[in-house]
Amino acid sequence: MMNKIYGMLGFARKSGNLLLGYDAVTDGVKNKKVVLVICSTDSSEKIREKVKKLCNTNTIKCLEYGLKVEIGSILNKSEVSFIGISDVNMADYIMKHY
Repeated sequence: MMNKIYGMLGFARKSGNLLLGYDAVTDGVKNKKVVLVICSTDSSEKIREKVKKLCNTNTIKCLEYGLKVEIGSILNKSEVSFIGISDVNMADYIMKHY
């Protein structure tokens, strides 16, 4: 299960359907450009709750999944705590395999 989600994250990045980091993700949520948000399980609890609340306000799905180092290694970054998916089909695939 984990490999399919990480694989889709890599594909989403290559296709330009991925936002990385707190600022990009929150802007994407506010502007309705994101259909799914993924927070790493080891991100700051205070900030993670802020993102979840913002997602709930804007009726956007939000998942907690993976460690920021694992997600970062998939996306060729050191650490990634917050990811926004802008493609509906990719988001559905991730939700299906969550």
